[in-house]
Amino acid sequence: MKTIMAATMNISVQLCRHFSRNSSRCLTFMQHRLCRNADSGTQSHQCNRTYQTGAHEIGESDLWKKYQDAKSWCDEKVLPHVHSVNPTAVFANNEISLSDIDIYGFDYDYTLATYTEDLHYLIYKLTKDVLIKLKKYPEDIADLPYQPDFAVRGLHYDVTKGLLMKVDSFHYIQLGTVYRGLTALSDEEVKKFYHGTHIPLSQMNSFHGSGANLRQMMDLFSIPEMTLLANIIEYFSKKNIPYDPEYLFGDIHDAVKSVHYSGEIGRASCRERV
Repeated sequence: MKTIMAATMNISVQLCRHFSRNSSRCLTFMQHRLCRNADSGTQSHQCNRTYQTGAHEIGESDLWKKYQDAKSWCDEKVLPHVHSVNPTAVFANNEISLSDIDIYGFDYDYTLATYTEDLHYLIYKLTKDVLIKLKKYPEDIADLPYQPDFAVRGLHYDVTKGLLMKVDSFHYIQLGTVYRGLTALSDEEVKKFYHGTHIPLSQMNSFHGSGANLRQMMDLFSIPEMTLLANIIEYFSKKNIPYDPEYLFGDIHDAVKSVHYSGEIGRASCRERV
């Protein structure tokens, strides 16, 4: 296996060096586009690009030929007792004896049950209703529209500062992604707030972190929650209404949970077929 990996890497390095000698940068030649043949249902590669490397012009088909040659060489090195992996098979933890399992559970959301984007609009609306009726928030927030393209899964929310941002896997804030409400902060403001761009793990509440300051919004249902947070912060800022970011986060987070736990989302989903 090490021999096969080394051979494949060697081919890649050789091609990369070839580009480096003749071009200002090493091209990622393995990137490609696939098109699906509507009649046969098979995938084919669109070899319609060329790369200019000094005095030579190399077509994408040439790169794929080198890749296929390397792949064929690797396939020849596979030992006879090694079986091909079935891509349609289901794999389980082989340390668990299924005979010891009495009850099998299945995740429901987005597995047994699939939803349309209308569900996010519904969560957003129901959460606003809870905030107005139970938390006594201003009735004007009922008019704040849902913006489906504002947030994505995986963003971090700074509970103490009221800022939504993208933090990479090395705990660095991605400049240009930090928002207070719907207003982007400048890079200088971000660096001043955080004394740079790195966030200590002790402040993060994500997969490994246990801190309370930065909460990662990973759930599929968190997108309407983030959007509502941003909209209400923007509303309070424009209306000069003082607020505590931590209490605001708690109110909205609890409101989102309440529409789940109360069963209202399930009932509304059945009524509106989202």
